[in-house]
Formats: sequence, C-alpha cells, structure tokens
Amino acid sequence: MSGSRLSREYKAALQHPVFIGAETPLAPRPVDEPPARELSLKDQARKQMAERVLRFCAFTNSHWQDLATIEAAEILILLDLFVQQQKGRPVAVTDACAAAQVPTTSALRAIDRLLAADMIERHTDPFDARRKLLRLSANGNHRVVSYLDEFLRDEWRRSI
Repeated sequence: MSGSRLSREYKAALQHPVFIGAETPLAPRPVDEPPARELSLKDQARKQMAERVLRFCAFTNSHWQDLATIEAAEILILLDLFVQQQKGRPVAVTDACAAAQVPTTSALRAIDRLLAADMIERHTDPFDARRKLLRLSANGNHRVVSYLDEFLRDEWRRSI
C-alpha cells in the first residue's frame, strides 16, 4: 500500500465520529438485537479515555509518518529530552533509556535511529568524559514543538 493512499485512508478514518466526538444518528436495529445498555459513569469515563487514546495514536502516527516507522520508545525519548531541556537538565544515555520504558538494548537501538534521523545529538559530558549526553537537535526540537502545538490545537478544538 502506498504512503499517499495510506495517508488518505488515515484522513478518511479520522473523520469517523469516534475520532471527532460527534454523535451519529442511531441506525435502525434489527428486531432481535438487544437495546444498548446504559453505561455507568465509570464505563463512560473508560469509553471517553479509550476514544482519546485512539485519537492520540492516530494523531501521532499521522504527524510522524515521514519518519517511516517511529516507535513509542522513540517518541518517549524525544518528549523526555524536550521536557528535560526545558528544565535545563542534561540527559545521559542511561536516563533516556529509562524514559523509553523498554529494555536497554531496545532503547539504545531507538537512540541510534533518532541519531541517524538527525532528531537528537550525542556529546560527551564536560564533567565526566565517560558519560554521554543527549539533546534534541534543531530539527528534533522543531519537530517536537510542532507536534505538541498541533496536538494542543487538536485538543483545544475538541474541548469547545
């Protein structure tokens, strides 16, 4: 399946009422189908959270689609680097591995992919030459900021 066809299908799927939060008119039910049960407050909250997670996943996939395959570990590393840089804190490779929430070997592969994609930079700690630090590259920072801005706009639109 080609990338443009996939993105068209993604866009079409995102217009489905479950993703845009619109109510759909009830379709006629077959006579033998039992009526939908009333949802408890807890089930309503779970449903809303599941819908929000689905929107987040679809949004994330569409935003990062030009990176071929970006994995959750890579997104977690990028977001953690962004947060730590905003706080002025250096991020060691071991800290980024912990932020990825996957085994260390998987996190190191994710770091290598981000380095190859020019999303992050690795440099030596000025106080300990044995330790390597990571930071977002200019490209990586731009991509994370635009991702967060788009997501915030999307969430804001849905809240009004």
